[in-house]
Amino acid sequence: FVSVSRTMLGVARLGARAATKRLWGATRPMTKVVRFPETPVPEVRHRCFVYGSLLSGLVNHRWLGDATLVDGDARTVDAFVMVYGGEGANFGVVEGYPYVVDVDVDRPRGPVVGEVYEVSEKTLDTLDTFEEHPREYRRRLVAVDGHEDPAWLYVYEEADGLAGLRADEKGEVYETVVSRDWRAFSEVKEERRVAYASRGIVNT
Repeated sequence: FVSVSRTMLGVARLGARAATKRLWGATRPMTKVVRFPETPVPEVRHRCFVYGSLLSGLVNHRWLGDATLVDGDARTVDAFVMVYGGEGANFGVVEGYPYVVDVDVDRPRGPVVGEVYEVSEKTLDTLDTFEEHPREYRRRLVAVDGHEDPAWLYVYEEADGLAGLRADEKGEVYETVVSRDWRAFSEVKEERRVAYASRGIVNT
């Protein structure tokens, strides 16, 4: 008769458990973690049609930030009215800006001349802030002549300004930009101002 102490039994049991764990670790299948490469999220780009002080070389072009030029001589398919005056005229001849409107007024209508850019989501947000969209200007998608993809165009829709335009039947406050080509219009205005200034006449 052999007397086995509780301590010896405990050691034996621990040894058996350790052996079982070693055996299980040696025989169980290994799980392989497969890591797939992350798919890059494509950057969202937007097309914007600019026609006023945002044009290349003009005072507010810097707000386009990381923009990429798509078409430097673009025209909208839809017809609009372009005018110059009011608040926009207070910035001076070259530094002023026009309004493109889509309201029923007795003024010449036609395609707007401008430039098309591709911009990032961040730059589009910046332009929305700059143009005070949607309170003063409202951004809308328009077709561009010769392009399959439409572009965002900022159309002036501030109620008081439009009311003033409608009331200005003789064009004394808002001058019509008949060509709807702001760059050409502002260059002619500047040439006229210089010519008048040389004769001592102030005329904008």
